[in-house]
Amino acid sequence: MEHYFIVNPRAGRGDVGGEFCLQVESAAAERGVRAGVYFTRGPRDAWNYVRDLCARSDSAAAGLRFYACGGDGTLNEVVNGVMSAGGKAAVGFMPQGTGNDFINNFPRETGFMNIAAQMAGTPRSIDLLRAGDRYVINMCNAGFDAEVARRMEKIKTATPLRGSTLYTLALARCLFAGTGINLDLSIDRAVYSGRFLLLLAADGVSYGGGYFGAPQARIDDGYMDCCLVKHLSRPAMAALVPFFKQGRHVEMPLFRRVLTYVRARTMTFRSPRDVTLSLDGEIERVRSLTVSVAPRAISFLVPPPV
Repeated sequence: MEHYFIVNPRAGRGDVGGEFCLQVESAAAERGVRAGVYFTRGPRDAWNYVRDLCARSDSAAAGLRFYACGGDGTLNEVVNGVMSAGGKAAVGFMPQGTGNDFINNFPRETGFMNIAAQMAGTPRSIDLLRAGDRYVINMCNAGFDAEVARRMEKIKTATPLRGSTLYTLALARCLFAGTGINLDLSIDRAVYSGRFLLLLAADGVSYGGGYFGAPQARIDDGYMDCCLVKHLSRPAMAALVPFFKQGRHVEMPLFRRVLTYVRARTMTFRSPRDVTLSLDGEIERVRSLTVSVAPRAISFLVPPPV
């Protein structure tokens, strides 16, 4: 068994360094296993590093464990690196980024921040989403919230704000700017068309630093949870936000006229203009996209409680 910690030095506070390497070395020595730390150097570097290491290991890739040390975007790259090399290696997550939403799918006492617990993690087969040519482990979203994610990155470079505070400020700016996307879409056999505020295709329950947009989602049920919200006025948007953050928007009669929430296996949308798309926080611009479920496609390492 070989353990590789893939560190994004720009994630979160950006303070992971030599001490972290010593802790990994000590934990590996205690368990009698091989381990290494790799610091990424830019976009897609984690993806390429993991893919190439899996390819060099060939049939032994099943004995590799990769731990994404960063935010959901770093986790996304590690997942895609593993999947592009056949999906044999296991993936873990040490949340050190801005949002770290994927861990909200697990009990709070799970030892995600403990290196020794990570190495003792139990593999669990979970679903992924296939969005175009990329895999998504947590959330694919388009429209208003994707614009919020894009603004978050801009604010992040200029301020020390992180987590839900960063998301809330970006959200407020988008509220004042206003946004809406024209879409023709199908969710399994159902067809929708019009102007929409946002669209989610979710494997996990939350995003944006703790906004529970898909509160009923499960990471291993073979389905994605789709949430579609019609275009709203600013006052109506402001009214929706607190319930959306808590994951209560699904159950509120007030929003039934404007909100659709369903479980599905496939979702396709098209737009006459470029739409801002967020894939686990990674931003793209597209005019069409098909998202489908890849059931139990990858082994995710769940650390024991600490």
